[in-house]
Amino acid sequence: MGIAREWQKLKAMGCFFAKKQNPVFAVYDYIHKKNKYGIRTDIYFKWGLDRVPFANLASYVSYDEYVDIIANQINNDLEAQKILRDKGTTLRRLPQHLLKREFLDLRYCNFEDFYSFVNRHRKIVVKVYNSAMGNQVNVIDTEREQLTGLANKEKLERVFADYQKNSLYIIEEYIHQHHEWSRINPDCVNTIRVHTVKAADGKYEACWHWLARFGRKGESIDMRNAFVVLVDPESGRIITDALDEGVGGREWFRPSESPMKEINEAANVRFKDIVVPFKDEVKAVVEEAAAFFPEIPFIGWDIALTEEGPAIVEGNGCPVAFTPIQRLYATISGGVFYREELENVMKKI
Repeated sequence: MGIAREWQKLKAMGCFFAKKQNPVFAVYDYIHKKNKYGIRTDIYFKWGLDRVPFANLASYVSYDEYVDIIANQINNDLEAQKILRDKGTTLRRLPQHLLKREFLDLRYCNFEDFYSFVNRHRKIVVKVYNSAMGNQVNVIDTEREQLTGLANKEKLERVFADYQKNSLYIIEEYIHQHHEWSRINPDCVNTIRVHTVKAADGKYEACWHWLARFGRKGESIDMRNAFVVLVDPESGRIITDALDEGVGGREWFRPSESPMKEINEAANVRFKDIVVPFKDEVKAVVEEAAAFFPEIPFIGWDIALTEEGPAIVEGNGCPVAFTPIQRLYATISGGVFYREELENVMKKI
């Protein structure tokens, strides 16, 4: 299987270079950009970096360089990093008006607390306390799963024990999202990634473009094969077509359609016609939330939009949303990437 896969890669690369007007220069372009700028093979082909001038790539930040800067230069306090990695610790630090939902941490409650919680909420979200990228996150309809009521109490006891055994400690009330956001995809909670930086003067500021993430129809989590778009923080308007991660996530050497989509077909709406509700409140909410984590200078916040305003879903200390932000930004900047914005964050700290 491994040999066949590698052969597919070599064959795809050979066909790619052979179609070029000057195949020798095309090979040189690939090798030079890969070695000088740390560009991975899949990024080179998926992002069409053969069409990007050498000069523009000085603004490109490789994933490895980005992680090194965030983890080793900006958020370099390892003990502080553990705070955001533990979803329960994060939720307990934040006040109710920023969360806009109830939650339980099964490490700090008993079965009767769990029983009462489940019977109060038709839908709940169950998470591993230290999961990432939407892994081990489950949406549960408590009535459909027959978990509510006295008659199902014994069954719920088994569920409670199973959750504890598998570190599924975080139980949250399901967020009912704003009708405008639900119109795009009602099947999951669609989130916005907004970053904050703690400046040298102690102030907390939202920074960078926002990344809105719309789940695919039928998916209960917006991290799975989502459509991601860039949002202008000043206007709250989406300013790019969507990157379809269901297509963009496929291996680069396998034939596929373009990952860029102008229209959300499920909702029959043009992405660039969408405006984020509560744009000013989003900025205020993340800046307020960041102040509860003074030991972590740079945080990527996932925000849900409810009818009552923005709600914090979670915070991330080494947010990988930089990669799609950088890719989408290049589609509207004439092929310039996101190094200047990353350096501006470092200057503030």
